[in-house]
Amino acid sequence: MVLEKQMSFVDDIVSADASSQHLSHRSRASKAARDFIDRATEIDFYVMEAYKKNSQGTAEDHRSELIDSNKKLSTFATICAIVKAIAGLGVMLTSKAFSGGGYLFSPAMLVVSGVLTCFCLHRLADCAANTGVCNYNQLGYLAFGKRVRILLEVLIGICQASFVLSHQSYIYQTLLSIGKSQLNVELSQFWVAFVILAAYYTLALFRNLKKFSFSTVTGIVCLQTTVLITVVFCSIEFAKPLVIETETEAGIKTETISHISRVVAFNEESYLGMLGFAVYCYEGIGCILPIMESTGKPGNFKRDLNIGFVFMMIWFCLVGEMGYLAYGPEVG
Repeated sequence: MVLEKQMSFVDDIVSADASSQHLSHRSRASKAARDFIDRATEIDFYVMEAYKKNSQGTAEDHRSELIDSNKKLSTFATICAIVKAIAGLGVMLTSKAFSGGGYLFSPAMLVVSGVLTCFCLHRLADCAANTGVCNYNQLGYLAFGKRVRILLEVLIGICQASFVLSHQSYIYQTLLSIGKSQLNVELSQFWVAFVILAAYYTLALFRNLKKFSFSTVTGIVCLQTTVLITVVFCSIEFAKPLVIETETEAGIKTETISHISRVVAFNEESYLGMLGFAVYCYEGIGCILPIMESTGKPGNFKRDLNIGFVFMMIWFCLVGEMGYLAYGPEVG
């Protein structure tokens, strides 16, 4: 039905153009524009009617959807993909950021930023669900036109390139450090960089996120293990009395103080850095629509978003708070 309406629309435009040769160019353009709007509205109506009919589905449709869902991400894999895309290794930098904001101000800003980001992603998911488009560029085009689509393509490209370069730089430095400290080998910088780039560009060829579900879950398990180890060791350090040795004229003076005494609730000198970190730490928003497109239960996606964000906020606050309380301003 939709295809027939579209073909009818094209035929009408051609007929109207042929019968209005005597009109001026401006008049024809104006008439064509009005016809386009009227017929596009009519086509949209039939599209929605077709969608309503198809949404009821038949037994065969449901069997097809069931087969397709096996190729999609499960609920658990979807939550892991959300956490992995947004949190990543940035969780290990929160302690240093907390030293700049304070032990009360910093977690408050992380929660506020997380709630606002999750709210915006809910609206984005609604747009994708209502239009059937899980693509930032196309959503921008539908909402604002071609210029905004081009702008979004440029901004998203710059944003994702910066994230990829930072990740590649981290892996590059880590591999060189492991080779030097653990293997006593000076790895070739050229070949290390070449292997990393080759791996990234090879992985970029895969468009189905279901293929990465195992590695995503494995990455989350490794990251969760790192977070737990960090929190446990920081808790042990925080439980120990803090001994300060001060050299005086009479000799070395030993004093025992609490860890709380060397931290502040709000750091007036460097709190702006914490504000920037609170926004930047939820960095993987560019991956949300592809994850939504790959999930097996799109209707539950906003619930999965909520679970993922609660999990991430707990991660960030635990690591940041315990690291800052245990090591104070010197936390690295």
